[in-house]
Amino acid sequence: MNVIAICAHPDDIEFNCAGTLLKHVAHGDNVVMVSVSDGATTNHNGEVIRSKVNAVSEAERAASIVGAKLYILDYKALDIPCNHKIISELESLINRYDIDTVYTHWHSHTNQDHRRVSRSVLAAARCVKRVFMWEEGIPHSLCLSGFNPQMYVDITEYLDKKTDAIRAHESQIEKYTGDIVDAIIARGRYRGYQMRTKYAECFEISKFTEVGFPEKRE
Repeated sequence: MNVIAICAHPDDIEFNCAGTLLKHVAHGDNVVMVSVSDGATTNHNGEVIRSKVNAVSEAERAASIVGAKLYILDYKALDIPCNHKIISELESLINRYDIDTVYTHWHSHTNQDHRRVSRSVLAAARCVKRVFMWEEGIPHSLCLSGFNPQMYVDITEYLDKKTDAIRAHESQIEKYTGDIVDAIIARGRYRGYQMRTKYAECFEISKFTEVGFPEKRE
């Protein structure tokens, strides 16, 4: 299986579906992680909140822990577009790695970058067999509607390595405090209880098919 996870900023994947990706790797699947931006941000005064050097370095360490190939595209955090250019870039990566399974942001999150990336991915992955959107909410708790979990993945065996991948993003742990790790673990325990295991991640299903669409990829 060839898997790609596409996010807006470094750390989004690790917070929300690193356990699932670790499970894919353990089962011999090829995994690619893509961050549409390098995650560099400043505040309203122009002071650096997260530098490009730190964000990229953290993303590389996290991808190494997961065992995935990493791509970071050249879009600006907080101003990621949804247009033909970004859709074409993402579709090119999907075609290059003959992707059959896609994970990305939930389309109804309040974070504008997350929503735009989700829309772009859904367009770019229109010919892919399986497309899943991960559960949002940590650290940003507000959402436009209620997340509807439809697929659960048991990540009990991979929780420790998921936590390691999250902690690789030291700038974000410092920003949100170590409580964010506890919150992510608690969410995993809650979802695990729902599927009668210890820890789980869950997803909304955009598409799940064994045959895919007949359109020919260019």
